[in-house]
Amino acid sequence: MLSIIICSVDKQRLSNIQRNVAETIGDGVKYEIIAIDNSERKCSITSIYNEGARRAKYPCLLFVHEDVEFQTQDWFERILPCISQPDCGVIGFAGSRAKVRTPSGWVQDKSWNVEYYSQMNKNGVISHHRRNLPHDVDFRQVVVLDGFALFMRREVWEEFPFDEKLLTGFHCYDIDISLSVGQKYKNYVCGNIKVLHYSSGNFGEAWLRDTLKLHYEKWEPYLPVWVEEPSDPISAAELRRVDEHVAFRLIKYIKTIDDIARIPYVYRFLKYRLTLNHLGHIIRAII
Repeated sequence: MLSIIICSVDKQRLSNIQRNVAETIGDGVKYEIIAIDNSERKCSITSIYNEGARRAKYPCLLFVHEDVEFQTQDWFERILPCISQPDCGVIGFAGSRAKVRTPSGWVQDKSWNVEYYSQMNKNGVISHHRRNLPHDVDFRQVVVLDGFALFMRREVWEEFPFDEKLLTGFHCYDIDISLSVGQKYKNYVCGNIKVLHYSSGNFGEAWLRDTLKLHYEKWEPYLPVWVEEPSDPISAAELRRVDEHVAFRLIKYIKTIDDIARIPYVYRFLKYRLTLNHLGHIIRAII
């Protein structure tokens, strides 16, 4: 029923998730764990995930980090009602209801975040997140997802495999696969399974370079995108406001890296509609 695909670099963490899955996935669930050792190969995560999916024998796939722990019993039966729907794309545990045009990760504005997960920081402190996901809602639609755990049907992956050509490192595969699949299917955050992620991600220089490449070489013409939700609409004005703020944060980040030219990004930033807030951002961006 489920093929679990892991890009592994740590034998102890792999052993932990293998044991955790066996104890929590549910009695009678047929599954396999395809763990590909990448500790020496140093292949891209996109190539590892595609390799694992090609090996998979079951119709449902889970691409998951080895530092994840499932804390709800019989969790696969809770995924089945959503993933079995013909229009279901990717299911994760944290995402955003919109994606602006400016290069960014999935987090852009907290009011758009949809989250249900726990996370340990580098100091060992665990934070619990449940945002914009009422307790009586099992799944809520989003456009982009965090990549620490991604469910999809095999047929969806076959139609939209991970982009090995563009993404040759370990970043942005989650934004890219979410946007790709979202062209045809609906992506969701799951709100009825507790998971713990034992790390908080790495948003360093390599992430920034991959993020710039992904947006400007592939997705910029197709953004922004957002979920059409009548009960909680996202307005054009809100999209502009968040896009401008994300662009300001991007310029501040680029300023810290010597060999990335600032001028093209500042020029793009100057094109935003002039408001007092934007004027303040311009001054702070240029100085």
